[in-house]
Amino acid sequence: MVGPVRITSTLGSRLRAARERAGLSCEALAARAGVHPATLYRWQADSHEPTAHQLHAVADALGVTMEWLLSGRHAAGPPAPGVGVSSTAPTPPEQAPGAGLTRP
Repeated sequence: MVGPVRITSTLGSRLRAARERAGLSCEALAARAGVHPATLYRWQADSHEPTAHQLHAVADALGVTMEWLLSGRHAAGPPAPGVGVSSTAPTPPEQAPGAGLTRP
């Protein structure tokens, strides 16, 4: 079993750690996220930063949150890729606004 993703200090190092944990090459992740592999290499080297749209696509492709990629923080610790922590995961019904309210 693979251990948890370590919290690291830069977006590039967190991106690399999450990519490696997911078992993806730079080329495979770039294809999933819709970016050029050279762009992904630059992000991992911290020589360039992704736009919000690009970061969202990468987070979704890795199954991690944008918050974790940006800051290394997550409410339950660093998320493991593919464990339901996608940045587009729906709100559970019990946490949805107005949950538990009934109409007269």
